[in-house]
Amino acid sequence: MRGICRIARPAARPISSTYRQGADPLITSKTLAFVLPGLAAACLATALIGATAAEAAGDAAAGRKKAAQSCAACHGIDGLAKLPNAANLAGESVYYLDRQLKAFRSGDRKDENMSVVAKALSDADIADLVAWYSSIEVTVTLPKK
Repeated sequence: MRGICRIARPAARPISSTYRQGADPLITSKTLAFVLPGLAAACLATALIGATAAEAAGDAAAGRKKAAQSCAACHGIDGLAKLPNAANLAGESVYYLDRQLKAFRSGDRKDENMSVVAKALSDADIADLVAWYSSIEVTVTLPKK
């Protein structure tokens, strides 16, 4: 690994006695202790946020039915908001949708309407809604000039 870490270092550099003894002044244990947890968190976040609808644990068909009953008035059955203060849910990540619905249900996130609706949702309902809304493909058409 030391060879990989030194790639960015200029080639012409005097070799000091401390460098020969293994003390690399560019990569220290303190630097690694600071950087590695951040890299690990970034990798985990990328994996979780990039989760697709295929990875959702719920049933998208059941989620569509539940969305028609509980969500469509504000968020639309297609996930495109019907009200100005409602979020568009179509194509959102599995991780985001699951996290937000559970936060509303637990009271960690508050909204006059969502808190009431989410409290009535079971874990299976949330999984189904997440599967439905994350499975919707969103396409964008640029305006003509």
